[in-house]
Amino acid sequence: GGSITLTTGSAFTGTSTFNVSNNNITGAKTSPININNVALNSTNTGIFSGTISGNTVGLTGAVGSGSDGDGIDVTANGDAEIRVNITNNNVRQWKLLGISLIARDGTTPNIDATITGNTVGEPSNTTDSAQAIIMNSGPAGTESGTSCTDIGGAGALQNSFPGSFTAGITPLRVRARALTTLRLPGYVGGATDTTAVMNFLSPRNNNVSTSAQVQASGQFAGGGACNAGATPLGP
Repeated sequence: GGSITLTTGSAFTGTSTFNVSNNNITGAKTSPININNVALNSTNTGIFSGTISGNTVGLTGAVGSGSDGDGIDVTANGDAEIRVNITNNNVRQWKLLGISLIARDGTTPNIDATITGNTVGEPSNTTDSAQAIIMNSGPAGTESGTSCTDIGGAGALQNSFPGSFTAGITPLRVRARALTTLRLPGYVGGATDTTAVMNFLSPRNNNVSTSAQVQASGQFAGGGACNAGATPLGP
């Protein structure tokens, strides 16, 4: 299966923190790092907060060495909230998605994620692998939460995407679906202007090819910084 899976209970209403840092993972069959807040359709209101930093998944040039699934998965279910800093990870040779974030089911599932300084590339199957980084808000079609995703930035904050990707697949994608709002700190374009979203994200991420989607009543917004994930307390 996977290597590191952290999940909360279905009745979680408090605040819990996590720190997944400086691991070296090869040969996972499912996601090597999986953060999952509660079971589907739960009505919990807890906050799962933490850091995923400095991890290495897969080996450069070694096909299939990372994962038969995704590289890093972060999933908020029900009425959960996840706050996470995903920084300075090296994720290679994954088969499906590099870093996948999903806020789904329930009424207001939320993810606040800062994703900076990561190297996510060399998908092991360039005929059907998908994005290196994807934020998917509201895939079930009934959600109405507000998530926040700060992806990339200037200089060392940029994410990079080495290697070849499946034809027609952009390495970076953001989706605002159902009734959700997806905030992108610093974005000043229109709520449904996907071209403006792409033009905002690309230079923050090594000028990578980017796609954006608005579906149903979803929308994009700007504003201030995302809620930060809890930082490690020790060495």
